[in-house]
Amino acid sequence: MRAHHWIATGPNGIADFQFVESEVAEPGPGEVTITVQASGVNPADLKHPGRATVFPVSIGYEVAGTITALGRRHRDRFGWRCDR
Repeated sequence: MRAHHWIATGPNGIADFQFVESEVAEPGPGEVTITVQASGVNPADLKHPGRATVFPVSIGYEVAGTITALGRRHRDRFGWRCDR
């Protein structure tokens, strides 16, 4: 499975943002994979790279979607809709 997401490659805000594609790893113990239907970037996301010390940094932490894979020992259910 492939994912598309925003990363910051440096501390200069939106000037250092890139839209990239990457492979989705299998979820580890206690983790889930979410197929995202909606996501947001808010002002805090724009400030986050300025405080980072290691790059690249993923941008955006608010998503809504459906759980499509479960790691071992996870209590959620496959197919549940979620938002965080």
